[in-house]
Amino acid sequence: MQQKFDDFHHELMAGEERVTGLYGRADAMIEEGHFEAGKVGERRAELEKMWTDLLEVTSARREVSIVRAGIVAI
Repeated sequence: MQQKFDDFHHELMAGEERVTGLYGRADAMIEEGHFEAGKVGERRAELEKMWTDLLEVTSARREVSIVRAGIVAI
């Protein structure tokens, strides 16, 4: 189970560059005055919140795994 999570976390971190690239593209569209700039900004904010939430959840999960591993090792 832990290995599956570690693999997931590794893939998640590998995808971070794609997500930050989307932030940059959204910012550029807004700065260029895209006709849907308001919606682009809203979607960017939603994406950023979801990404941040996902990172927080996976970080908490990793911390729990580390604590459990420490307890088992004792």
